[in-house]
Amino acid sequence: SNCKDNAMSQIIAVNDPSLVSSAGIVTYWSIHDSISYDAVCAQLKAAGLDDGALPGRMSASKCLMLALEEAYVTARGATKVMALKGQSSKIGLYQHTGGTGESNYRCLWAVSADDKGTITYHDMAATHDLIDEDMVSDGFAKVWGKLLPSDIGSWLAKLVRSPLINGLSLRDHGGIYFVPPSTRDMWNKVVAAIPNVKLFRIPAMNGPDAVAAVVSARGEEAQQLAHDLLEIKRKPQQEDVKGKGGVRKSTIERMEKEAANGIEKIKLYEQVLGQKLDALRTQLTNASVEKTTADILSY
Repeated sequence: SNCKDNAMSQIIAVNDPSLVSSAGIVTYWSIHDSISYDAVCAQLKAAGLDDGALPGRMSASKCLMLALEEAYVTARGATKVMALKGQSSKIGLYQHTGGTGESNYRCLWAVSADDKGTITYHDMAATHDLIDEDMVSDGFAKVWGKLLPSDIGSWLAKLVRSPLINGLSLRDHGGIYFVPPSTRDMWNKVVAAIPNVKLFRIPAMNGPDAVAAVVSARGEEAQQLAHDLLEIKRKPQQEDVKGKGGVRKSTIERMEKEAANGIEKIKLYEQVLGQKLDALRTQLTNASVEKTTADILSY
């Protein structure tokens, strides 16, 4: 973390407008309040994003869980909100029935909501007096059809590192990113379409220290991707999608696609930085090639 923080201080330029046209930017953001999901998706589509790049909609079950947690969950775990076992669409309010240190709970009542936001209560005859339906409905309405600041932040962090933007995290825990010159305008356009996001942009230096900082950040990302792919390939594979205890073929295919995108990202950064990154390219290429178990274990 300290290494990346030091690299970040090397890549950020003091106000120098002359660098804006040729260099990338260091970017971060702050998010204020929730926003309508449908409205922001319409604006993002107008900015050029396709459906696959849009943020995900919060499910009705997740909205109910947030509403019940806000309304009913008390200190020290006296009540708890959980999906019913085998019925993930139903969210239950559970009361602690065990002694200190025990984790025994009984379901007081359960609630579900359909894709239109209509709430239905279940198994509530004996505990009807415990339910404040107005409070649950109000809590649900606060988040239904909304994108919360945390959801927007997670989506932006994923988008800035995706093949669409090809940015790099400059800190281990995220929050500050380098965006290359070729995608800077697209990034600015996308974020400008989200009215509750304040985007900060600092021109990036293009001197030797800055280049070294970007190479370091790109290296860590590529090495982690290669490591994750090899770890997946070390595990037994499922023979079919119904198999248990193994890695699905679709998971390996997804990781290999990420590795291929990573190789393309290396090519982009070779152009941005004006230097070859052969070691990183080789490492990712080796990880993405089909290997036998013996080959992988000897890597």
